[in-house]
Amino acid sequence: MARGVGYGHNSGQRLAFRFPHREPAVSKRVSSRPSARPRRASVEPPPVSKRPLAPKLPSRAPAALRRAEEPAPFSRPRITLDEAPVASTRFALEEPPTSSTRVEATICFMDLAGFTALTEAHGDEDAANLATRFADLTRRSLRRGDRLVKTIGDAVLVTSPTPEQGLALAERVFTKAAQDPSFPPLRAGLHHGPAVCRDDDVFGAAVNLAARVAAEAYAGELLGTTEIAAAARKANIAVADLGAVPLKNVRGAIPLFSMALVVGTAETPIDPVCQSPVDRRAATGRLRFRDDEYWFCSLTCAAAFASNPSWHAASKQHKS
Repeated sequence: MARGVGYGHNSGQRLAFRFPHREPAVSKRVSSRPSARPRRASVEPPPVSKRPLAPKLPSRAPAALRRAEEPAPFSRPRITLDEAPVASTRFALEEPPTSSTRVEATICFMDLAGFTALTEAHGDEDAANLATRFADLTRRSLRRGDRLVKTIGDAVLVTSPTPEQGLALAERVFTKAAQDPSFPPLRAGLHHGPAVCRDDDVFGAAVNLAARVAAEAYAGELLGTTEIAAAARKANIAVADLGAVPLKNVRGAIPLFSMALVVGTAETPIDPVCQSPVDRRAATGRLRFRDDEYWFCSLTCAAAFASNPSWHAASKQHKS
């Protein structure tokens, strides 16, 4: 309970009374009663450190002697060569890196056109099976000097010693794929130039350029650079000059040529939704739109086309 300040009945002194809910007031008059002697505050001694003090050397000792007797916490013991662990010499015992070999080769990238749409329409399992079959078909088409370097998803990277052999390999792969109605159209890009062979792989600017050339090809088209076009003309293959084409991450525009290696795709209809070839004998159905006939491999593709025929028809005309 808080205290208040008021006057007593018998004296003029201000006395402190108790009032509820009030803070105590401080009296300004000095009481005649002697104040009690204030207590001294207890002062605790500082804590004594338990860490033992290092012995001090006489001040007359030389500084070098004091430094020599002081411990060096970060110093490491010296190890002689005979005492060194065996692990420290492991880099000297390892074999040198594999040496590189520079070669002149025709580099060819081939892939399945419309593979992304086919994966969306038929699922990952069917797409993986088709990519594996395409790699096997390419492997069966190799001849002496040709090499299947690696597969990258639905694409294959092959090399040949000369542009003539590279064109012949691409023609064999295109022909075999066209004979199988389940394969979508192929596209390819070729370039002849220097490369570096290391660990069964090839590297270099020529490899990058061949990949960029293949990315510019349409379905059923084979594109090549100047040396590839010259070899195609010698083999009586029709060549169309596309002019200088700017390619991604390639300095300057590169002259590109289209080789007429499309085999058998005119007789096989292409599903306008998933871009896969359709065997008329096993087709799910067909629809006519704007005087054109469209064949479908599944009811899913037919329903997708029926929901937006203008878009799918325009997409087919652009790819053709």
